[in-house]
Amino acid sequence: MTVLDAADLQVVKVASVPAVPAGADISWTITVVNAGPGLAVNATLSDTLPAVTTFTSLAVPSGWSCTMYFTLKTRRKG
Repeated sequence: MTVLDAADLQVVKVASVPAVPAGADISWTITVVNAGPGLAVNATLSDTLPAVTTFTSLAVPSGWSCTMYFTLKTRRKG
C-alpha cells in the first residue's frame, strides 16, 4: 500500500472590527495556509455571511480563483 502525503490546511478568519453599527462597513480577511507536506489539490472553502450583512466586494489573490454563489430569500408580507 502506498501512502500519499496529505495536505494540512489551516484557515483563519479575522474581522476588521469586533462589532459595527447598522449601515457601517466591516471586512473579513481569510487566510489559508497549507502546512503540508502534500499539495492541496482542488481544495474549496465556503464562507457564509451573517444574514444581516450586504456583500459589496471581494479581492482575490494572484494565482487563486473564486466562484461566488448567492442564495436569495424572499419574504412575504402579511
